[in-house]
Amino acid sequence: MENFNHDLERGKAGEALVAAALTARGHIVKDLSDDWNYRRIDIDMLLTSPTGDTTTLEVKTDDASERTGNVFIEYANIHNKSHNYGGWYNYCEADFLAFVQQNNHKCHIVSRYDLIKNIENNNYRTASTYSSAGFLMPVAALTTLPSYFLLEV
Repeated sequence: MENFNHDLERGKAGEALVAAALTARGHIVKDLSDDWNYRRIDIDMLLTSPTGDTTTLEVKTDDASERTGNVFIEYANIHNKSHNYGGWYNYCEADFLAFVQQNNHKCHIVSRYDLIKNIENNNYRTASTYSSAGFLMPVAALTTLPSYFLLEV
């Protein structure tokens, strides 16, 4: 449980960084992370752009990616009974995903569609943690996706 609480704390800190950076760019950010209807489909935020367009965003804080050069795309989680032990990759419905690297103040944002398409077309290595398994997608691969955007946080 200690790892879960630590991960939750880090995740909330990453969400706050992203929300502040997007607000500074003129977006209206609505936090949905504590709403069960959105949590069950892995959506943290509803964003309204300065032009009035809306989109959804899921924030993943991945401090290890700064050291390893890979983001962890979770496809299995032993604690996730509500989704048949699937990881967020299997049920996330957010339009965009944000991968936060807190120490270097970077946030890599891509569309979920581009991410899924890329993973389906590549044979990325996999890895396991204390509770989950996932693909190791190079951060460099994120930067090649058509929707890629770098946000300083």
